[in-house]
Amino acid sequence: MFVNTEAHFSKRQSVESKVVVDHEHIASQILLSLANTRYACVDCVPLEGGAINYIYRATLSCPLHDQNETVVLKHGLGHAANIRDLQTPVIRCFAEAALVKALNSLDSGNTSSNGIMVRTPRLYDFVNDPCILVFEDFSGSMTLQDFFNDRPEGYNADIATAIGNSLGKWLSWFHTEPQFATTEELAMTVKMNSNAIRKRLMSWYLKNFFDKVQASQALPADSLMRLVAHAKAFLSKELDKQSGNNSGFIHGDYSPRNTLIQYTAENSNDITLCVVDWETCQFGSYMQDIARFIADIYVLSHFNGNEFSVQLMDGIMKGYRRLNEEELFQLAAYIGILLLNWEFVIVDDGPGGDELKMTIAAFAANVFLKACEKDREWFTNGDLRCLFN
Repeated sequence: MFVNTEAHFSKRQSVESKVVVDHEHIASQILLSLANTRYACVDCVPLEGGAINYIYRATLSCPLHDQNETVVLKHGLGHAANIRDLQTPVIRCFAEAALVKALNSLDSGNTSSNGIMVRTPRLYDFVNDPCILVFEDFSGSMTLQDFFNDRPEGYNADIATAIGNSLGKWLSWFHTEPQFATTEELAMTVKMNSNAIRKRLMSWYLKNFFDKVQASQALPADSLMRLVAHAKAFLSKELDKQSGNNSGFIHGDYSPRNTLIQYTAENSNDITLCVVDWETCQFGSYMQDIARFIADIYVLSHFNGNEFSVQLMDGIMKGYRRLNEEELFQLAAYIGILLLNWEFVIVDDGPGGDELKMTIAAFAANVFLKACEKDREWFTNGDLRCLFN
């Protein structure tokens, strides 16, 4: 939801796509819209992070009943805040508000294991015209992406495993919570958001994947032809999915970039994680959510030497419910695709970055091919062995 990022990485922004934003004008409009509400604010400071929505931290005129003096405001318009020429319907704001409100209402949405609490941010209010979401300010936090890159004191393999395990358990709960499917208004709103974004996003993921594989020249011509055929079949199959044993409500961008962490070395056994940025919530494959997280961890580990990435991935897989063979290969196919959708993870790849990108492109192409062709042995001896072990 909000973060101050390092120069090496950025949440959802690439250097090429940055645009100049008139934050002063937008902030003044937000303050005016909230002036006569319980959430009237005296200032509105832009935060790094939002590619789709405009995000601000604001100081309230009067503290809330929980004594919080600041809130985080997300303002949505019919275009992306920081991606040039990308039109994004404001139904995303309604969908995020509806789903987070539903999550807030469920006690089981706050899961705790191994001393780690996983939850969603509190949504205080939603102003639908103009679209403004008023969230709690999850103070003293950073994104998991920055946490992994910073390597804070006390962070070790056991904590990495526990974090992964907790996130896997929470995601498994979210994917199987029956109340979401039986709440008609919520389902309708998420379905509308899904209709607005899913085909566009999936098509972009596949095109991005294929373009990078082709540019890397990692595959011989016959393998490239097989990859194209598998990619077309995969896209068609995934876009047909609406509900079933392996699909339903998904976050849509479940990743280290969209997970906040409160952590101190002095109290490393008391960690809180907060899953944010739900505007891409949709009906889709559950495997997409797991794949996004694992793909980002893999890319981060190669570009920034992220320690304990194996433990993180292993923890996620062990925390999530047991998957059958078909689900595992579908998960692997998604990972292959999302490995090459790294624009929201890598900004400055540094010396040797081009060569490393080519290496990852070759790996991703093989992951996708081996998944589509169900080559279990290839996975059990490779970097993604945590999937099948």
